[in-house]
Amino acid sequence: MGDSEIYINNLITSIKEPDQQAAEAATKRWLDLCKPLFALGELENMVIRLAGIQRKARPVVKHRAISIFASDNGVVNQGVTQVGHEVTASVTYNFTRGITTVNAMARQAGADIYPVDVGIDQPGKIPGVIDRRIRNGTGDIANGQAMSRDEAYRAMQAGAEMAEWLAAQSYDLLGSGEMGIGNTTTSSAMLAAFLDIDAVEVTGRGAGLSDDKLKTKQQIIRQAIAVNKPDRDDPVDVLHKLGGLDLAALTGYFIGAAASGTAVLIDGFITAVAALTAIRLAPAVRGYLFPSHLSAEPGARLALEEIGLPAWFTCGMRVGEGTGCCVGFDLFGQALAAYDNIATWAEAGIGAYVPQEDK
Repeated sequence: MGDSEIYINNLITSIKEPDQQAAEAATKRWLDLCKPLFALGELENMVIRLAGIQRKARPVVKHRAISIFASDNGVVNQGVTQVGHEVTASVTYNFTRGITTVNAMARQAGADIYPVDVGIDQPGKIPGVIDRRIRNGTGDIANGQAMSRDEAYRAMQAGAEMAEWLAAQSYDLLGSGEMGIGNTTTSSAMLAAFLDIDAVEVTGRGAGLSDDKLKTKQQIIRQAIAVNKPDRDDPVDVLHKLGGLDLAALTGYFIGAAASGTAVLIDGFITAVAALTAIRLAPAVRGYLFPSHLSAEPGARLALEEIGLPAWFTCGMRVGEGTGCCVGFDLFGQALAAYDNIATWAEAGIGAYVPQEDK
């Protein structure tokens, strides 16, 4: 067992379940507020769960951050994307320039952005990007494993340490993002393996593939599963054979957030597959996760159903990068504004509604 595997296993054993008493206290406060019972729906559940995570009845969100893990994927050589792997480095650099989709949306949401290179395929470092590169891109999953098992654990450690560092910097709500040409292919392959279903059920057009390219992508995923023969009951086996370094880092990021006692938002399809991987390794991680939106990618619904948590909104988004988390941050702000500022029944001078049961 390598050092990174030991590190991740120690984190997993340190994860605590959210505090049920704090969650119950938050539930009681919602009932005391002057509004129709349960009328804010999932917004109420957000706050209740956050209270449990923060272990206090009046949770707060003062600082938000999104980690974006970037890496390249060897399967791009199979013609499953519109563009080449060089775009990964270009977009990752543009994160540091503040000009991408997630930069614009994060500014609106009051969130900080931290791009992390865990496997970009280029010779040098990218200025302004956190360097945790494990290797220059992954292998082509159509012909063999993406990475070694140890490399997967090393990437997981990089992601976990990022979450731990953000928690230590007083970020109390985290978002997850990724950048990697070809990563809808790796994510679809992993999900198909986990659920033991055909590629056609989980594979979408990614960044706008034609019908012919979509069929190629589906066939490459079938080939990757046949060649690698992943053990669906061993999450790291699926990850290192079919995944990407971004997916591995995200898996560790979710584990690290849970171990740090910090709430973390899932973005779209790719981050949902990483979250599912984390849950399969450490079921207690689920208590710290909040799915933001239902991605337009067909596998997203299946991944979230397997995770067992509802998406907050559906806008047909499929950008990735952490963009869904930006909208999720704003929703969290609205939920906490209501929780903190609505008058109680007593303050409003109105008799309280009482939950009723059918006789």
